[in-house]
Amino acid sequence: IREPQKFKGQLTLPKYHIFHCSTLERMQKKKRYDRYHASSRTDGKFLLKLPPTNEPSLHELVLCRYCLNELGQKFRENVFPNEPENFPLADWLEPFFDYSSEDWQKRSESCREAANWTCQECSINLKSDPHLLHAHHKWGTKFGAPEVLIALCIGCHAEQPGGGHRMLKYYPDYQDFMENYGKK
Repeated sequence: IREPQKFKGQLTLPKYHIFHCSTLERMQKKKRYDRYHASSRTDGKFLLKLPPTNEPSLHELVLCRYCLNELGQKFRENVFPNEPENFPLADWLEPFFDYSSEDWQKRSESCREAANWTCQECSINLKSDPHLLHAHHKWGTKFGAPEVLIALCIGCHAEQPGGGHRMLKYYPDYQDFMENYGKK
């Protein structure tokens, strides 16, 4: 909504939406859906017309709480932030993730190094076998920012929900890990 309304005497900024949530459904039924505008911005800033000038300017908005609830229902692993203001819009809109990229290799190494080559779930130190320690996306592969990565041994990584993690159990590295560290 580019022209925010006053609510209880105060001007409140609108929320942005990533789903056709209950708010948008309600607005559609009330014939007020035409107030909403699509945007291709990924930085969370949107063009609004605010008083007193009503000149268009960029303002940072937060995700609609109902969209966040719907996201939580679609991804039952509860991997997303609980508060709309913490939702990583740019990462959500990232179209794909390239594990072979030089950037990913650097992020992975930084994550594992920051954890002192120790699994952040089971505490096994893998400094002598760094290839058995992975950088795991806490919020799925669309979320590649360093703050959403966690160092996990291949054993713990294979137990993570979603994203084909169970397939790791078929890798030779997983077999090596289980032989050498599985009892720990």
